[in-house]
Amino acid sequence: MPFMYEYFKDRYLNTKPIRGRSADIRPIGMRRRDWERLEMDGEVVACVLYNTQVVRYYPDGRVGVRCNGWHTTSTAQFIHEWSPFSCNKTYNRLWVYASGLAYPVPHKDEIIFEAVEGKWVPTAPVVMHQRVVDRDAMKRAREPYKEFLQWGEAFLKMSDGWLMGTTSRELGICTTRPDADVLALAANEDTYAHALFNMFWSAWSGYERRRYTFVNGLGETETAYDVRVKPTKFKDRLYGLIKERAGGSVFALKEVQPGPKPINQIV
Repeated sequence: MPFMYEYFKDRYLNTKPIRGRSADIRPIGMRRRDWERLEMDGEVVACVLYNTQVVRYYPDGRVGVRCNGWHTTSTAQFIHEWSPFSCNKTYNRLWVYASGLAYPVPHKDEIIFEAVEGKWVPTAPVVMHQRVVDRDAMKRAREPYKEFLQWGEAFLKMSDGWLMGTTSRELGICTTRPDADVLALAANEDTYAHALFNMFWSAWSGYERRRYTFVNGLGETETAYDVRVKPTKFKDRLYGLIKERAGGSVFALKEVQPGPKPINQIV
């Protein structure tokens, strides 16, 4: 829409540069906010935030948006204020909304829109790739821990979800090692209990616990806790550890098209 270009060009021409500066600084809004300014890039009028030309108006009516890697809320607010698009930060990146569709702002490049029959559309097709779990690969990664999962769910049902500190000490299970390799323990039937207790002993957040005291081998009184875990939480945590260990081997890329909402896991 050429009238937008003319508006911002006139605004640039009618804004007096800040006196006493070696550079031509023309604030786009309040003059004290000199980090938000207008500048000409050839014939393109650019709305600049700090050192990035975030919104660019072309003489033929096209509008470009970029962030130069700055996926911040302040950049989103700047785009929202000085472009014809709304913008927010979702899933750790910026998204602009044009004619009902959400488009990711590129990390380094520029996404350019043009008006076609009253709607803003990208000048080049926007093809995104979403990182999704490969079901077959994930099934293979989970297979070695199938028996441990069944054992753990049965254990928690019988104990009403409680992992008792007294049980841990009776079995001689060390639950204070932050480097415990839970999956290595879960692969051996002899260390199933060690795996289960180490999965949750330091994971207090979101879990019910109760405090108790006991006398240690030195005759000293110590405080400890029992932890209550739902079988579903156990399964979720186990699968999370497996996914983390497997890394990229259980993921695939799926081509997706822009929709009305931002899409997670875009790469």
